Amino acid sequence: MTYPILMHHLHNGSVQSGQPRRDSHVRSRMRSMLQDRNFVAIAMSCPALVYLALFLLFPLILVIYNSFYHYDLIDPGSRQFDGLDNYVRAIGSHRFWMAVGNSLLFTAVVVCVEFVLGFAVALFIDRLKRGREIVRTILLLPLMIAPIIAAVAWRYIYSSEFGILNWALYQIGLIDSPSALPWLSSPAFALPAAMIVDIWLTTPFIVLILLAGLQALPKSLSDAAKIDGTSLVREIFLIKLPLLRPVIAVALVMRLIDAARTFDAIWILTGGGPRFSSEVLSTQIYRTLARYADVGFSSAIAVLFTVGLMILALCVYLILRPSDAGGRA
Repeated sequence: MTYPILMHHLHNGSVQSGQPRRDSHVRSRMRSMLQDRNFVAIAMSCPALVYLALFLLFPLILVIYNSFYHYDLIDPGSRQFDGLDNYVRAIGSHRFWMAVGNSLLFTAVVVCVEFVLGFAVALFIDRLKRGREIVRTILLLPLMIAPIIAAVAWRYIYSSEFGILNWALYQIGLIDSPSALPWLSSPAFALPAAMIVDIWLTTPFIVLILLAGLQALPKSLSDAAKIDGTSLVREIFLIKLPLLRPVIAVALVMRLIDAARTFDAIWILTGGGPRFSSEVLSTQIYRTLARYADVGFSSAIAVLFTVGLMILALCVYLILRPSDAGGRA
């Protein structure tokens, strides 16, 4: 019974044609999937999504989880659930609010100064007729230096014993002696000294973004402004800045986040001192975790820092984002 039935199927070609027919169906489905842009986009994004899940989402969840516990690295068996005690402790801490104030002051000053300087330099380079590439290359040099190396170099520059900055100020008569300004050991100068280093390091980044935006603007608008006799100041405020709002929004949000979480330069220059005068939230989180081994409290500060930074960045973006044709933001 079996042999005649098999021969019947072979005669009809069902066994021979079934597998090629299935292969053809699989190939057609694969071809249609590859032609689907959404599928291709999701497939190409999978490595990045896996990376973000492993190195961003998982640590974030772990930090939030630890923030509800009393967890001492010196005694790992002491973990116990504390609820919101770490958050209450952080909000009631004078040093926490001092670090918040220093972080806000540091971020506001460096971002504003970097934007003004960066836009002025970008405008200058954009109007250059010759040597534009040379000037742009020179300005990019600070971006090639690691922040740690730059901070070490600036620490020697700020030295009150053999620093070149005090020596230069003394030579031009602005100070009475080469050791008159204790840049890194005075509460009045420690945070401004760190601001100067950050401005020197990252202003070229703002220059690059704004210069790309300026060069993308239609030249016909500048030509029309010149024909109408519009001054450079009016051209900047009435034409260039309004058209650059999307670029400015992206640049400021990126710099705001980066400046608020600055750690390496401040830690190497001052260590958050003297007397916590240059302590920012990033250095306080590190000090609480590395020196005091208090995982729960440092995690609570990190969560508050992240939430506040997200709210601040969102507010800046909503203020600066361009309006559409209908007048909506």
